Amino acid sequence: SRDGWGYEALAGLAFEPSALFRFHVLGGYGVRQYDQAGLADVTSSLAEAQVTWLATKQLTFYTTAKRAIIDEITADANGGRVETSLSARLEYEVWHNVVFNAGLKLSEAEFSAVHRTDRKYSASAGVDWHLSKNWLFTIGYQHEVRDSTDDAFDMTRNRITVGAKLRF
Repeated sequence: SRDGWGYEALAGLAFEPSALFRFHVLGGYGVRQYDQAGLADVTSSLAEAQVTWLATKQLTFYTTAKRAIIDEITADANGGRVETSLSARLEYEVWHNVVFNAGLKLSEAEFSAVHRTDRKYSASAGVDWHLSKNWLFTIGYQHEVRDSTDDAFDMTRNRITVGAKLRF
């Protein structure tokens, strides 16, 4: 049994100093405790800060800094990890129904039960096509590199996604 319990307490502030900028800042603490012997408990401070800048009518920038507990109970992981990340994303409205997006993300994960730290670097780009108010089609590309202190977990991945959503 890999049952367990956890909680997070966060408090923060969200504000808009102008029509072009939005901010939110959160801080708190989190705990994960697992019932199975050998699974390491995780406790950590938590934080999140996000800035949204509406640069023009067509262009929006998002930046996020975050520290979170990530639950990972798999055959090769013994409990959770604490992940600290920094990301930036932009959305550009090419036409009224076509939106281009691009992003970068850097993250570092510290595992609770093993002496392992992973650094991930990723870049992505994509296009969203709003065919109608109900139909959305997407295509995207992501390149991700994971550099781990345990060489067995190093990875490079290229992912292409194609999607469709029907909303009612």
